[in-house]
Amino acid sequence: MTAISPNIQTFYEQHPRTILGTGIAMGTVAAATLLDQGVPTYRSLYLEKSARLITTGHNADHVTYTLPGCRTNSDWLADCVEPTFTERGDSAVIEYSERGFCIDSIKNKIIEEHMRNPDRTASFCAISMGGLVLTELMRDPEFHAIFFGKTEAIVYDSSPSCIEDIKTPAMRGLKIAGLVGNSSTALKISNHIVARGAKANIETLEDIEEAEDARSNLSKKQIVLSAIRGQHKLMRTTNLYAGEMAGSAKRVTYIRSDQDLDHVVDTGNAAIGYQFHYGGDIDCVFDTDRPLGSHAVGPRFASNLKQYLRV
Repeated sequence: MTAISPNIQTFYEQHPRTILGTGIAMGTVAAATLLDQGVPTYRSLYLEKSARLITTGHNADHVTYTLPGCRTNSDWLADCVEPTFTERGDSAVIEYSERGFCIDSIKNKIIEEHMRNPDRTASFCAISMGGLVLTELMRDPEFHAIFFGKTEAIVYDSSPSCIEDIKTPAMRGLKIAGLVGNSSTALKISNHIVARGAKANIETLEDIEEAEDARSNLSKKQIVLSAIRGQHKLMRTTNLYAGEMAGSAKRVTYIRSDQDLDHVVDTGNAAIGYQFHYGGDIDCVFDTDRPLGSHAVGPRFASNLKQYLRV
């Protein structure tokens, strides 16, 4: 199989003149983080070491599994999608572990939930990084046997198809988070860097800051470095292969911000990547109700996602 894996160069190799400025910025964020977080090793003792599932029940004839993006607050995400997704059946939202990152833990939670009522049909809604998570899940033999070819619908919301789909400003934010964690101070600085870097792609800075503010509601502030780095590693190492997912679901849709102006992911290239992954059998649509340039805010417009989760 042929992987979508062009030769990856680091941000510093591509932009050598920014090394000093980036270093100063990271040092500033690190200092702010230490003041903001206190002692992270003490705090991390109280965080979950495995994935968990936020469910509405097990008795309907259908269930929609939602796979979040990077650093997502799944309780907020569940609040967004449950009122709409439960019109179709049960809703089950994954929350990634707060310490480390483990595909097996995610797989086990979903399979455990599904076996409570194995006669239910299933759909998947993959938010941003959740698309790569779903790819890795489908590669697991046990998960594959239960869901591959038996899934009603899959929706990808602004998912990258590889690490190179993530735009440079967003990569800077990811690198900062991977170094100093996800404190409220570090998060604000990281989001500001993403917003400023995206200014060239959006008509006004206010538009992109509105979009980034919408996305920042998803951020999970209690996550620790091991979890952030684990999620970043998944994005760096997961490649899509030609036709690998063909036949996995009856309907597959890639949905994104209008005009491919997403300020985090190059959704135009990513959509091509997922078409390649499915052998071309995929619908690609724009959601014009979202703020222009916003990234993966589909949960705020869950009714727009719902129509693609039906066969």
